[in-house]
Parts: sequence; structure tokens; C-alpha cells
Amino acid sequence: MGSEGAHGRIIDQEPVLSLLLEPRSVIITTGALYKDHLHFIDDVTEDWVQFGDPSIDLATSKSSQDQSQGQPNHMENEEEPVKVQVDNWNLLHEETRQHIVHNRGKIARSTRVSLTCRDVERVRKIGVFGGR
Repeated sequence: MGSEGAHGRIIDQEPVLSLLLEPRSVIITTGALYKDHLHFIDDVTEDWVQFGDPSIDLATSKSSQDQSQGQPNHMENEEEPVKVQVDNWNLLHEETRQHIVHNRGKIARSTRVSLTCRDVERVRKIGVFGGR
């Protein structure tokens, strides 16, 4: 995982999971997940979600269904989106899951706030911010 060095540790940059956080959600990471992995939010305007059986493609299954009902296929000339497996799918509200399925896995992003608090040992040890 990480090796100690004069300039810190090497942290594994390979994603181990992807979570979809609904509005007013909180996530707290501890232990190895906190210490050995990075967390980030991609700077994108929309996400594409793949869930359940990876062989089921939401983007094409809805388009195929629309075509069979006489609706135009809006994905014909578009590049195939990269979809992310959501590891907490069964913990999402039913309305959220239905919205995602209805939109073929596409989720538009809106403004969000991310607050990160860290326990930095060096700061704690020297007594900054009321520490010991």
C-alpha cells in the first residue's frame, strides 16, 4: 500500500469503490480506507451510472425500447458514455433509483458542498488549535 518517505506516503490511486451520495448525505471514512486511499469528486456536469449486472446497458436498453415503440434513438450519433458502477445502489432511495433508470443511467450534477476534516498528527501533537 504506502511506503514511508521524507515527503510522505504513496497513496493508492486506483478506485476501490464508487458511491452515489444523495442530497444531504454524509460519509465518514476511517481506518485503511481513510489512510490508504484518495477520495475525489470529478469535475463533470453529469454522471453515467451502471448498476447490477454489468451486461445490462442502461444507455442502449432504453434506446432500443424507444425505437421499438417508434421513438427516435437519441444515442445514435453520440459517443458511448463511460458508466460507473455504484456500490451503494441498494442503499439509495427508491425515487433516486427510479430517476436514474428512467434517464438511462444519466444523472445531471447540481451545486454541492464538500467539507473534509482531517486528523493531522503533527498539528495535533504540537498543540495547534487547542490540541495537547
